[in-house]
Amino acid sequence: MMDLALLLTWLAFLVVGFVAPFVWGLGYVWVDVLTPHRISYSLLNTLPIAFITGAGSLLFYLMLDRKNPPKLTLEHGLIAVLGVWITLTQTWALYPIPAWSKWDPSFKVLVFTFFIPFLFRSRVQIEAYVLILIMSAAGHLLPWGLKTLVTGGGYEQSLGLLGVNASIMAESSSVAAIAIMFVPLIVWARAHSIIVPRIKLVSLGFAGLMVVFLVASIGTFARTGLVGLAILGSVMFLRSRQKFLFIIAAIIVGGILISVTSDSWTERMSTISNVQGETSAYARLFIWKWTLGFVADHPLGGGFNAYLGNVIVLPPDPDGTPNILYGRAFHNIFFAVLGEHGYPGLAVYVSILLLALYRMQRLAKTIRGRPEFAWIYDLARASQLSLIIMMACGNFVDLSFLFVIWNIIALMLCLNNHVRQSLKTASVRSIAAVAAGPQLAHARLAMSER
Repeated sequence: MMDLALLLTWLAFLVVGFVAPFVWGLGYVWVDVLTPHRISYSLLNTLPIAFITGAGSLLFYLMLDRKNPPKLTLEHGLIAVLGVWITLTQTWALYPIPAWSKWDPSFKVLVFTFFIPFLFRSRVQIEAYVLILIMSAAGHLLPWGLKTLVTGGGYEQSLGLLGVNASIMAESSSVAAIAIMFVPLIVWARAHSIIVPRIKLVSLGFAGLMVVFLVASIGTFARTGLVGLAILGSVMFLRSRQKFLFIIAAIIVGGILISVTSDSWTERMSTISNVQGETSAYARLFIWKWTLGFVADHPLGGGFNAYLGNVIVLPPDPDGTPNILYGRAFHNIFFAVLGEHGYPGLAVYVSILLLALYRMQRLAKTIRGRPEFAWIYDLARASQLSLIIMMACGNFVDLSFLFVIWNIIALMLCLNNHVRQSLKTASVRSIAAVAAGPQLAHARLAMSER
């Protein structure tokens, strides 16, 4: 039954896309985030639905939807440069076969990030993009959150739709970060959506979804989620105009989260303050130190999955047993990009992130106080907070080319283009009104004389 529902949903995107070509793009986002071909037991798992939907998006745009293309920005140029560079680093990759397997999804993420602003230009299109992102992620996070309410959760357990570590949406640290990242977008959708009905039931649904996402993050038992929660709570408190009500709401939500946790969750979170007492966290310090030594000899990086060659020697166990780790992952987006793509790759990567944050800050300043742009103002700040959360959580898990980060960057590009087009249109109308003023006054005078 679920297979049939997934198939019909995918076909619905394709059919509607013949009338509204941007819907093909929404379909690709749905496939990319929900990965229905991995959930399906038959039908979809035998079809290259990602290729079909992605290629269809590009084809239908070129054929039917090329009006008002966005102005290319510096971010577009840097994304293109990064795509070329991560391809070039594969020519000297230390481990070519696993490197190319990681290059494939990473390169596709960059290509579609570049392309998304061409697809979603109007308010309805941009909002539909945000809602598809949220609801596609909910397919994985709702089961995780609901099972946590029942079982209390647990580290490295399969609480979603896929097996443990079967994908990025089934790995504890990644799920913890992604769940927190979506909360600002849900808050925005609850306040500004024009696609879903503005009724109390929908508002309660968004609020419930927000709570379940937070519970899902807690239920992973990943310390990454605690970092994300701290940033989310701090920034939302500082931005809140009604801080007392925010504190009350935070206490209520905090009580819900505490009620579903267990002593084992508290014990695991307490290891944050004792790095040496926790092998996983302690090992990361040695991995990052190894990475700095590696790029000293390989300043251009070692290609994707260069970490496979590391040998991490930790202090021996209390009984004197040697403690040596082999091929440990970077567990950090910045060290991952540095080790895999060297200093040039890291420079371009960080530039894209910082430029996207700066552009949203400048955009919000430009449109602040203008009622017609209130939804963009709040969405710009929400996407900014989401990206900051992912950057902070990315210091503990490699999310460097995770689709969600790049979806947020693409959303920022869409907002920037929409404001630019709107201001341009408003300016043209103002000029036309001023130019028509004398003629209109003359016509009214002639009418009065009659």
